[in-house]
Amino acid sequence: MTDWKPIICTGVTIIQFTDEDEDENEDENNDEKIQTVEITGNDLDWETEVEDADRPMGAEVSHSATYHFGRDFSGREITWTVYEYPQGSISGDVQVDIEGGEIIKNFDSYELTPESVEVDDFDPDID
Repeated sequence: MTDWKPIICTGVTIIQFTDEDEDENEDENNDEKIQTVEITGNDLDWETEVEDADRPMGAEVSHSATYHFGRDFSGREITWTVYEYPQGSISGDVQVDIEGGEIIKNFDSYELTPESVEVDDFDPDID
């Protein structure tokens, strides 16, 4: 079985954090501690959901992926959301929501995989 992903991201995302704890925010030279995290498209697991199945040009589908930074970063996370409408086309800008940290560089591009998501595979009545 292949690890199919509905979205392919090219490039990397680089996130920078500064330690928010006043006591630990500076090293012995009174410099801020800065940590950087690099994320690749392979680090993301995408979830797909039909947002509106009754749109005029077919269903609107959202694809979202959340990266959890872990304990070293107080459980912070970043989420990307890509909307597909009409089916087979990315609609609008990619939304990026981040808890703490600053995006230094985001992915270069987002592309739908050649395998399309069939809206008929989704049952909106199933939770």
